[in-house]
Amino acid sequence: MQRIIQSSKKAMICLALLASATSCVKVQRNCQPAVQNPQSDHDTEISVYTSQPTFRSFRETVKYEAIGSNITSFERVLERIKSQARRDGCEALVNVKFYKQPIGNGRFSSAFPKIEAVGVVFED
Repeated sequence: MQRIIQSSKKAMICLALLASATSCVKVQRNCQPAVQNPQSDHDTEISVYTSQPTFRSFRETVKYEAIGSNITSFERVLERIKSQARRDGCEALVNVKFYKQPIGNGRFSSAFPKIEAVGVVFED
């Protein structure tokens, strides 16, 4: 009986480690986009600005927030946001902020990459 309990504990630990090691990125939109653009993900390049550009006027359309996993890089999270922004018809991302989202505390704590951005469409 103890052998079954020990082997099931080991199996649960292995499943938990496997689930935590998957490289997933969740993108969350805070409002609906004004324009849905069914273009391919690679048709247009999305410009990225860490502040608001002053050389062109723009209109904010969508706010994005994405969190990766413990093995996901900031680049991968940013690429997922850019991919979603292309589909939403955005031309650029402004006010892009990079964070480390702490998960857990103690022995198995980690920090996941988190990015917040605002999708915009240029008006001129």
